[in-house]
Parts: sequence; structure tokens; C-alpha cells
Amino acid sequence: MSLQPEPQTTRTIKIQWSPPQSRAMLSKTRYLDLEGAIRSGKTTVLVWKCITTLQNNPGMWGLLSRWTQDSLDAQLKPRFWELCPPELLRQPKPWNGSEEWVAFENGSRLYMRALKSSDEGARYVKTSGLGFAFIGLDQPEEVPRDIYAYLKGRLSQKGYPQQMVITPNPPDLDHWLCEEFPSDKDKEGYEYIHFSIYDNRHNLEEDYIKALEVDYPVNHPMRRRLLLGRRGAQSAGKPVYGKVFKPQIHVGPVSVLEEVPLIESWDFSFSHPAVSWSQFTPWGTYQVIDELQGKDIYLDDFIPVVLARRRQLIKPGQMIWSTADPSGASQTSHGIRRTAVGILVENGITPVINMRANRPEQRIYAVQHVARLMLKLTEEGPALQVHPRCATIIDGFSAGYAYPEKVSRGLQVPHKDGFYDHLQNTIEYAVLAFLIPDLRAGTAYSSEEDEDEREARERSRRRVTGRAGY
Repeated sequence: MSLQPEPQTTRTIKIQWSPPQSRAMLSKTRYLDLEGAIRSGKTTVLVWKCITTLQNNPGMWGLLSRWTQDSLDAQLKPRFWELCPPELLRQPKPWNGSEEWVAFENGSRLYMRALKSSDEGARYVKTSGLGFAFIGLDQPEEVPRDIYAYLKGRLSQKGYPQQMVITPNPPDLDHWLCEEFPSDKDKEGYEYIHFSIYDNRHNLEEDYIKALEVDYPVNHPMRRRLLLGRRGAQSAGKPVYGKVFKPQIHVGPVSVLEEVPLIESWDFSFSHPAVSWSQFTPWGTYQVIDELQGKDIYLDDFIPVVLARRRQLIKPGQMIWSTADPSGASQTSHGIRRTAVGILVENGITPVINMRANRPEQRIYAVQHVARLMLKLTEEGPALQVHPRCATIIDGFSAGYAYPEKVSRGLQVPHKDGFYDHLQNTIEYAVLAFLIPDLRAGTAYSSEEDEDEREARERSRRRVTGRAGY
């Protein structure tokens, strides 16, 4: 009598991936960003990629992490235990609770740790001394950039293919993730893939998707992020133009009119200096033609970039009307004699400035005027139109430029969010300096402009705005 070996049982797991999900599963890029809408399956992709990578590379060390312990325990850990086939793990007790890792049958090890330390003096203690070949970080938009940078340094286990995968919700355009993983250009060693909710449609009920489409219709400011998985404005309060700005109406191709002055409006800031170009047309419309916003750049270095962009827009012999933030005409308290406006003048830019433009009542007046233009239709189309390349202005109009959630006293003015407000302010400065005639009493000219130049500029302004019916 001979003993026959017991037959080996094989379990087959079939998973349906959408094209972007499949691309993510196959990607070997060192740094991989999987951004997605709500319920787009990005965390599922992350966990399966982690499981298959460790299973295919015996002895590999990996990490699955989130910022806080609560979110790790409530969301990421349960998802791993739900998806991971138990036969891949060392039984009967694969979990090492004291050191927070899971033992695979093939000798691989997966740490599951939160990154946030209870001791601020030891910010990096959760991963110090460890080297991984695979790192999966869920919701990295919650993580401070220095913690993220330190974590990248832990991707160092020798002898294995190395990859770090992050799965954020689409961030605001000012978030450090947008610099780390640019969506509009290639960066060696980095790959950006985005998922929409429709990429995970095969795993969702149709009624769920339809309900979201009702809650976030086409003109809703949050539809872009929550359903389409695209980066953009996150409303930090009540959007200023949320009820009147309709991208499908107000966004479209506009061309520079040679016979009409081109308005160049400046807002001063080291973190995000901003310039917009626009025109008031003779038939009563206002068109925003282009935008430029810098990041961590001094005005002396920003001006040449602006002038280069201007040269791409203007027609030969076209008149330029410049205006600017009135605070740029004031000297700082640091003993520096050069003002921001003075630096513009040194570079041949002579702004006309409404010196009261930053007062609450003036900003409210400008906002109301812009809103009225959004509501107005002319024989030529909407009274306000924005070129599609003005992405930050469009996002600001849609949701980013908002009133604060709490108003204690006084007039309700839009929140200074530090990103969207700069370009929105340039629109307001243009309106207050050139469009609304009864506010001209508060307008000052640069001292570098002589009387003849002022009078010629004023005659031109009256001629254009008079024909436009403003």
C-alpha cells in the first residue's frame, strides 16, 4: 500500500481593472502618484499592488501607512486584511503587534504604521532605521512635506525593485503634491495617474453614481475633484461667484483686440506674485485673456517673465494700461526705500492705481460689478468671458475664491487664502482703476507719468468705456 500525496488546491482571484487602474498596477516608476475621485478604487489598487509586489519578491520589506493611527486602524488596515489572501501569510499568527508588521509565507514583511509621532521632537521616529523596497502612503495630502521627504529616504532596501506609491485625493493647486507630481509635464522618475469615479463604475451601484451627479451637477465647483478626480479649487467657505459663474458659459476662446487697450493688472507677493491681462470691449463685455502667477520669486525676477508673456499677447503699437495693488505704493517698515510700484516704474511699467482698492467697501463693489457681468448677456455673448488657459482664475471663480465660513463683524469680504485671491485681486484692481467711472476720484497715477500722458490715457479711457456703456 502506498500513500498518495494530497492534491494541491489552487484558488484563482479575478479582478477587473479599468485602463488607468491597470496602468497603475503595471507601472514600475520609482515614484507613483495615483490621484482619484471618491470611490474611484485608488486605495484598492494600492493594497493589491503592495500584496503582489511583496509576494513576487520573497524577502522584500514593505510599508503601508497613513498620517494618523486612527485613520490607519479605521481604513487602511481593514482594507489590507479584507483583500490579502490568507494563504500568502505565515500562519497561524502573521501579525507582529509589538513591531507592527505582517509576515508573508515567502519571508517578505509588511509594516503597517502611522507616520505621526506623539513626540514633536522625534518627528521621524516611526520609520527611522528602517529600509523598504515598497512604500504605500494613503492620503498623503494630510502629511507634512518634511515627513514625506524623509519617508522617500527610507526607500532603500538593496537587491529589490524599489517603488513608492501614494494615493491622495486631488489636492488644491497650491499643495506641495502639485509640485512633486506635476500633471502637465514629465518629471523623470515620477508618474501621475488620475482616476475618476467612472473608472471604478464596475464596482459601484449605478444609483450611487447618479446620486452624486445630482448632488454635484455640471456647474458645481466640487464636481471636478469629487467625480472627475482632477486637481482644482477646494472651497474654504462660500464661493464668491459660485451661483453666477458657469464654466460652460463663461469659459471660451477670446482674442486680443488690437484697437482696444490691453489691461495689465499686478498683485504683489513673494509667495505668489500675480498678473492678469484683460480688455473691456467697445460692445460692453469684459474678457480675461491670460494669467501669470509666480511662486517664491522676487519682483525683480518676476518682471522679466511677465514682460516676456506680454510680448506674446500684444499687437504692434497696442496701448497697455497697467494697474496694481495700492499697497505696492507704500514703503515697507524695513528701511527699504524702493517700493513695488517703484520697481515697476524702473522697468518701464507705469501703473494707474485706485489707492482705495483694498478697502472692504471697494472690494465688495468690484465683486458685485464682476458678478453683474457674469449675469449679463449681450448680442456678442456673455458679458464676461475667460480664456481656458486662465486655469487659476477659472478655479477661483468656480470655488477657490470664497467668503470665510465665519464672519465676526463688519462687511463680508472674500477670504485672503494665499493662492486664489492674488489673481482675483488683479481682476478687482482692473475694474476699480478703469471700469467704474465714479470711483476715479480715488485713483492715483505714478509720479513718473507726466500730465500729457495722464490726459491722453484718460481721454482713451473715456472713449472706450463710454462706447461700452459702462
